[in-house]
Amino acid sequence: MIDIEPSVEEYAEVSGTEGPIRDIQHDDWLVPDGEPLNTVATYLFEEIEAAHPRPKKQRRDATQRRRDMVANIVANVALLTAHHPEGSRLMVSAGNLRSTRYDRPLFSRKAFVEVIEVLENLKYLHREKGKRGGLRTTIEPTDALRWLLPPAGSSLPLARLPGAETIVLKGGAGRNKPKVLLDYEDNAETMAMRSEMETINTILNATTITLDGQVQPPVHMVRMFQVENASSPPEFSLHGRLYGGFWEHLPKAKRHLIQIDGHQVAELDFSGMFVQLAYAEAGLPPPDGDPYEGLESLPRDAAKIATSALLCKSGPMKRLPPHLRAMLDDGWTGRLVTQSLVHRHPGIAHLFGQSTGLRLMHTESRVAVAALLDLAAQGIPALPIHDALLVAKPQADQCRAAMQAASARILGRHLPIRRKDNFPPMP
Repeated sequence: MIDIEPSVEEYAEVSGTEGPIRDIQHDDWLVPDGEPLNTVATYLFEEIEAAHPRPKKQRRDATQRRRDMVANIVANVALLTAHHPEGSRLMVSAGNLRSTRYDRPLFSRKAFVEVIEVLENLKYLHREKGKRGGLRTTIEPTDALRWLLPPAGSSLPLARLPGAETIVLKGGAGRNKPKVLLDYEDNAETMAMRSEMETINTILNATTITLDGQVQPPVHMVRMFQVENASSPPEFSLHGRLYGGFWEHLPKAKRHLIQIDGHQVAELDFSGMFVQLAYAEAGLPPPDGDPYEGLESLPRDAAKIATSALLCKSGPMKRLPPHLRAMLDDGWTGRLVTQSLVHRHPGIAHLFGQSTGLRLMHTESRVAVAALLDLAAQGIPALPIHDALLVAKPQADQCRAAMQAASARILGRHLPIRRKDNFPPMP
């Protein structure tokens, strides 16, 4: 299944601080890759079969499917305990819905939930049932299951089965409701994009990526597209950003802990990307200097978030978003912030409040994918974070050249690029 991503306003920046504990989306395609997880899966499967004897004439493939489901649960729980903070839980889809392209074949949701229920009765899982229109069902291992799993810090032998979808389409399901996954028919465009994602995922999974010395699990990057609502015809011109890497949710202060094939990483990003894209759409050159500075007393970080919010919003900014209000003095209002940005960027003021953001994200994602494919052709893995790429430091110059070439090819202009070497924070 596919993780639920943040709101539109949150797309502009990956948090640089420790955020709340995130529940993790269960992955149907994750499996153990050898011992000791296969031993744990076999033990639990035998416990389930002993607790619930089956009819003698039961189909053999039904037994194998249950075995596969147990192995999948073990892999997910092991990933949760080894790579995510204490208190994190697994979100699972418990509804018996029609199978779509996002589902693992022969993975009946009803049968999967029955396996979870048995493991709960055997005191290996704790389950919190979801509510209609509310939170998803979540599970977490009990101490009895944690005792069976490899200890924290151990190398975790995990793999991903082939076939999981990488081109994801979502649509609105109503006010204040999370967006829903939409099925669609393939065409030349979706097949070409899926081939591109296969190239990107292949090179990432042929790479040793560590965090604080610990080898990370297999990577499955997806491109996330969006339409207005669930009844809209499928199209792939809005959003399109890449998701699925652990590094995207990692606080900035911890990025220095990442290594690619034994090398520390350098971070290269397009300076003022959202503003640069807006000027490109307007057919105008951007102003000189940092586009998020020179806005009276509006702090730079607040100006960056406010600009992205105005480009993403539909209609005027009547209230300051909570995360923006927390950065500003009491005298600021949505109207004053808008006036300040209009004064600084009159050439793109007509794009404020016009839901331009998702279209700009799509352009941004095309540039990112072009750069990633260029690097992959050179045998260079890169970790994408929207408008930035993390690469091994010895390959930073090649990364810069690929990013410049991609922006020139997609936008017809070279965008400015900053390099940030991720050094440990000062004590």
